[in-house]
Amino acid sequence: SQTIDRLANRLCDSHWILRDLWRDNLLVDSNNRWIHSVDVGASRIDWPAFDFVRLVGSLLEPKQFDRGLEPWAYLLDAYNATNPVSDLPPAHDLQTIHEVSTAIAILFWSKKWSEPNIAPEIAESRTKRMKELLQVFLAS
Repeated sequence: SQTIDRLANRLCDSHWILRDLWRDNLLVDSNNRWIHSVDVGASRIDWPAFDFVRLVGSLLEPKQFDRGLEPWAYLLDAYNATNPVSDLPPAHDLQTIHEVSTAIAILFWSKKWSEPNIAPEIAESRTKRMKELLQVFLAS
């Protein structure tokens, strides 16, 4: 797509990101306030949009994707308000990155799901993850 080509050839500022920033890696208190992030093993210097896309994509419910760009634009505005030097692309581009990365994740997990001699609890966990990804992908 034109969006992917344009983004692939874009010069981007990079800094330290978590790379695995999504809802299951956030510890929150009883009031749903963020306390800490876990699983920082994938951290590296990269483009901050990857953290934004992963987090927003994991926090939005599939029904919110029916509202189009509205949640992405709103959250991007909030991000930019707290990060005035942000160079993140428009919300539409971020949502496209999310859709492409979700499709890639579906392929990854489908290969993992079909591995032989998997413990039942791991197979169940992978099946659950595949269903979540497919639901998100089909809603977008």
